[in-house]
Amino acid sequence: MEDFTIGGRTRIEHDSLGNRTVPADAYYGVHTTRALTNFAISGTRIGDLPELVTALACVKQACAETNRELGLLPNDKASAIIGACLDIRQGRLHDQFVVDPIQGGAGTSTNMNANEVIANRGLELMGRERGDYVALHPLDHVNASQSTNDVYPTALKIALYIAIGRLLGSMNELQEAFEDKATGFARVLKIGRTQLQDAVPMTLGQEFEAYAVTLGEDQERLGEAAKLLCEINMGATAIGTGINTDPRYAQLVCNHLSRITGIDLVTAPHLVEATSDTGVFVQLSGVLKRIAVKLSKICNDLRLLSSGPTAGLGEINLPAVQAGSSIMPGKVNPVIPELVNQIAFRVVGNDVTVTFAAEGGQLQLNAFEPIILACLMESLRFLREGCSTLNTRCVQGITANADHLRRVVEGSVGLITALTPYIGYENASAVAADALATHRSIAELVLERNLLTPKELKSLLFPENLVRPIATSPHGADPPGHRGRARRVRPRGCTPRRTAFREIPSRLGPRAVARVGPVAAGRVVLVGAQVLADLRLQGGLEHSLGQPGQQPRPGQRVFLADADDRAHLQRAARRQLADEGEPVTRLSVARRAVRFIEHEELGVYPSGELPPQATPTGALTVTPRPFACGEKQPVGVEPFNLVTSTGGHASADDARMFKLEVEQGG
Repeated sequence: MEDFTIGGRTRIEHDSLGNRTVPADAYYGVHTTRALTNFAISGTRIGDLPELVTALACVKQACAETNRELGLLPNDKASAIIGACLDIRQGRLHDQFVVDPIQGGAGTSTNMNANEVIANRGLELMGRERGDYVALHPLDHVNASQSTNDVYPTALKIALYIAIGRLLGSMNELQEAFEDKATGFARVLKIGRTQLQDAVPMTLGQEFEAYAVTLGEDQERLGEAAKLLCEINMGATAIGTGINTDPRYAQLVCNHLSRITGIDLVTAPHLVEATSDTGVFVQLSGVLKRIAVKLSKICNDLRLLSSGPTAGLGEINLPAVQAGSSIMPGKVNPVIPELVNQIAFRVVGNDVTVTFAAEGGQLQLNAFEPIILACLMESLRFLREGCSTLNTRCVQGITANADHLRRVVEGSVGLITALTPYIGYENASAVAADALATHRSIAELVLERNLLTPKELKSLLFPENLVRPIATSPHGADPPGHRGRARRVRPRGCTPRRTAFREIPSRLGPRAVARVGPVAAGRVVLVGAQVLADLRLQGGLEHSLGQPGQQPRPGQRVFLADADDRAHLQRAARRQLADEGEPVTRLSVARRAVRFIEHEELGVYPSGELPPQATPTGALTVTPRPFACGEKQPVGVEPFNLVTSTGGHASADDARMFKLEVEQGG
């Protein structure tokens, strides 16, 4: 029989099976030593799972505090146990948690390992030798009022909760990286694809924003799964009847454990059910599989979009991180997305294992929680490291081949979809077929057939009109060059006669666009997010209601810009109004500073007239209030401050900058 010794020095311990030698310097004891012989399977130890070791220490500390409070454990023994648990929670003695995570016995060996390490460290704190279990016993004292069947699943849930928090952090960083790329690619036009065939135009920013959004949704689902882990069965002991516990124990130990971990834990309402049920682990495993599958799909896209560099799509460039071939010089492979693909395959396999393990439970206990633990902790770790690696080694360094993408759009048959409402499906189909057969452009063929005028065609194929919804007239109605042609959909709550200004992406973020509506006398309407032009946002937050001493007149419109973008704004405004046949007299600007908290959604209305259907929760609103921060108010200009929808003023420390400019319409 194999003995695990350190330098040949041993001590003798015994259990119900007899005596066994234990390394003299070991903090574990006879039960752990037997487990080392029985379960040498994976080559890993529970000490390699710091979240689990920390969770076990938290549980044992809570139990000791509860037993002391109930008078079931003398203060000196309780203090020694608590001291040992604090050492473990601070990272000490993790190397003494040596049993294999994959084990028979429903986690008994893991619980025994924890009991013995805590007991022997507690004995040291009491000034006694390791193994002097008369003074502090692993089972009689450390495991008092407990069973593996409530300690192990509770520790498992806490460990998973901690690991989920770490994964959420990595996912959030990856989401932010995709959002940054979406902002940078907001004006890079490309062709979208369905079933790998050309579809319709979109921006590369929209494509990357979709990746960010899907990661955000998965974080929400993961957070929901984490909340289900907060129901524990401490006090259930063996099968849920609470044998060998004080009637007050279950609630007290839950209270102590909540305080120790900082997690809002609750005791399960039916402990027999909670002790046998592993549904929460199946739920979590399913969410992890969902994350893995969607991450793998994103990586498939990245590999496909970067394929080439000359004979593939070649739309984006992934950063080169290593040479790709031992025989083909210069070849560079998408190794980081390939890595994440393989992580996803493993997570899906782990989900299958968790499913079978949960199904295999019998009667009042599931004996297969150790493999559930091993699979879930591995999936969480792999996904966390995968997200971090994908972020830092791939996504942050992605660049776009914008010129190539533009040429592909210009030559794509997919452009015909944007013209179909105006030339009819039959005409559009004929043009598309001709373009494919002759390799001529859609625009050239449409003009050749006199289906649209050059001005109408230019308006319809304007990049911003190709990638967002526009309101269209039925075929045969006013052509797109007339005043009745395609127009941007009016924002909710905007009732004046003119349509909203065209949406243009902002560098504030992939969703930071604004729909700016016309104004009535003294009224500003802004529905959407933040800004209209391609902003760099520098200087003080400024807005204007015309020149000092002048109130806005009916028919005026509000546009947004910063000082560096004024010329761009004026050109965009004049082009939009000219396309609509509206006169443009002049653009006037008056400035003054207001404070504003950055937010994805922003609404601007007069006080007391905020249309609820146009204002999402947490949106910012502008209401007439005294001018803030002691700044001088321009003469004759009605004061406005930005305030939260709950009425609180925005902090100047969180200010982001822009200004409103009023266009004087005819």
